[in-house]
Amino acid sequence: MDVQDLETPIHNCERCGNERVRFVHVLYHPEIDKELLVGCVCAEQLTQDYDNPKSMEKWVKNNSKKRENWLKRWKVSMKGNHYINTSDYNAGVLQTSKGDWYIRIGDTFYKEYFKTMLEAQLTIYKILVKQ
Repeated sequence: MDVQDLETPIHNCERCGNERVRFVHVLYHPEIDKELLVGCVCAEQLTQDYDNPKSMEKWVKNNSKKRENWLKRWKVSMKGNHYINTSDYNAGVLQTSKGDWYIRIGDTFYKEYFKTMLEAQLTIYKILVKQ
């Protein structure tokens, strides 16, 4: 799991063929019984909704940037543990002897294990930011 570079197109629009779609809108119509993956402009045109696709895409962009900046704030303790201080909590990710990762928020250690440090960090982000 990597943090998506916001400048890298990741999809082609299935309606107009635009190759530079970074944020995909998934449209569904029961008569077609198929999802259509499109860019913002095509989502607006197909749904005739010229407000919600833009506002949803703006929310995703802002949240993605916020998460990316949050991940840059992590530090390493003298013991080699990765941690972050927020306004309300000190949280950390620790590695087991088997190589898995687990999380701590304040004095609470969570029993869920993660394969990567990034997965553990993003779980803390979801808990603290309450996405």
